[in-house]
Amino acid sequence: MSGSETYGEPNNLDSLRVRTPFWFRRLGKLLKYVDKNYTRHVRNIDEINELLTIGEYDPHSGCTPPIVHRTINTTSWVIPAFDPDHMYAGVYSALRFMSALERKGKTNNLILYGNPAIDKLSFSKKISSTVGVTPRIFLLEMDALPAVDVAFATFWSSAYIVRRYKKAARHIYFVQDYEPDFSPANALSRLAHESYTQPMDYVVHGIGLANYMKDRFNRHQHTLPFAVERDVYQPPEEPPAGKPFKVFFYGRPRVDRNDFALGVASLLKAKQLIPDMEVYCAGERFNPKIYGLSPEWWHNWGMLTRRETARIYRGCNVALVFGFTRATPMVALEAMACGCLLVTNRNDYEDWITQGGRTAVAVSPNPVTLAKTLKVISENWDEYLKVAKKGQILATSWDWNLEASRVIAELEGEAQTDGKAYS
Repeated sequence: MSGSETYGEPNNLDSLRVRTPFWFRRLGKLLKYVDKNYTRHVRNIDEINELLTIGEYDPHSGCTPPIVHRTINTTSWVIPAFDPDHMYAGVYSALRFMSALERKGKTNNLILYGNPAIDKLSFSKKISSTVGVTPRIFLLEMDALPAVDVAFATFWSSAYIVRRYKKAARHIYFVQDYEPDFSPANALSRLAHESYTQPMDYVVHGIGLANYMKDRFNRHQHTLPFAVERDVYQPPEEPPAGKPFKVFFYGRPRVDRNDFALGVASLLKAKQLIPDMEVYCAGERFNPKIYGLSPEWWHNWGMLTRRETARIYRGCNVALVFGFTRATPMVALEAMACGCLLVTNRNDYEDWITQGGRTAVAVSPNPVTLAKTLKVISENWDEYLKVAKKGQILATSWDWNLEASRVIAELEGEAQTDGKAYS
């Protein structure tokens, strides 16, 4: 079950190269001119404004309120404004935790910043219909913020805002990724790094990330493992056959950390080695023709609901999901829970999910290596199906209600941990 074998695949690399579409070539010079002379200026202006905004929340002038009591009755969640029609990833996880608090009789406030034009009533209705949580909504710097037992930071910039939230009896950082990796090496990425040094309690979502945060920052923290929605993400009654070989690809061209280019290069190469391979791509809308991808074998689904995505997972053999930050993408666990064999990139904190190859496959981020690994899997599907089944068990090991309740109890002092992450 090794991916190191050599095959007699075509050696004509030129036949794989993605041609730049004609209309891209015609506009190329203009686009380069615009990028060189204007786009960089726009990025600089955006960065200047963000730095000025963060400067208003200087961490050195922040407050560390004394904890009079640990009971949590009221909370405020400080979150950058988001699209309520697309509540995924970190936003969705924060809302799920708010829902867990609400079920225990706690009152939640949602403090949005970055968009003063939000219609709070319609925003609240969409959140309630999607997640079942009904927080009061406030707009930062427009509404007077309420006094609460806990203010939660959810993104690195919100950590600096929460540090100035004087009406909160406690400050807690709900960490879901190592966010300096979202930005190039500049002042913003450094400020993101320094946000994790703020004197707050920490709840870290995801085992791999929790292990990294413990090693890197050596802070007391509460680990909230990924817990998929078991009523949504379930395996099929019968696993898919090995032929045709079906691959789900988490493809997001605009998100660097999921490396869309690596996926396309790997799958183009794999198609040469596995002629009957079909790819089912979801995560973002884009035109596959731009990348020379044929609709005969590349099926692009764009943005899907959770249940629609789960149906795609259940029909695929493999889920190709990359993550180049310190956090494991939640999509990886969801696909595994639906019976897909996870194939992902190697990193220093992935062993909890791959278990040394017993529950998932981690490969060097090299398109040739990835393509050959997919070929090995396709030719030995019955053996790798056993790995996928073990991965399915692992991915559904944690119950959200139990884990969220445990963390809430720890935060209220009813249970204590030594700060170590799960292994």
